[in-house]
Amino acid sequence: MNCQHKNKEVRKVKMKNNKCHIAYQCLDCGDQIGNWLPQKGIDIEGLPLWDPIISQQYHEDRQQKIRQDSQRKQLERHKEYERYIHSPEWKERRDRVMKRCEYLCECCLLRKADHVHHTTYANIRNEMLWELRGVCIKCHEWIHGRRFS
Repeated sequence: MNCQHKNKEVRKVKMKNNKCHIAYQCLDCGDQIGNWLPQKGIDIEGLPLWDPIISQQYHEDRQQKIRQDSQRKQLERHKEYERYIHSPEWKERRDRVMKRCEYLCECCLLRKADHVHHTTYANIRNEMLWELRGVCIKCHEWIHGRRFS
């Protein structure tokens, strides 16, 4: 009902009782525009049938675009994260975390810490050191759900 498209056409809708109603259908998104129209003086038989495929296709296309935009943004965030992980700022922050944990995995306390794990990604480039943990590769994989057998 909030359609802003201009491309519309009067179409008939067959109801369950075989009676027809008429309304404007947006030819871009398939939505009904406005209320049912009065049928007085209109040749209902000559009107095209309501096309549910328009709406289905429009919404599938929109969902596809949303997925593509989301994937593109995720890729950009990943690239930005990769740039950060290779920056001098990250190296300095990582070194401070490793010194704090004395190069011992803060997860298992058994192995040498090889990685620094973000407990949150909310403050990338401005992490508090308590948001970062020194962990061994095995624990880091486990944390991220890639468990070893």
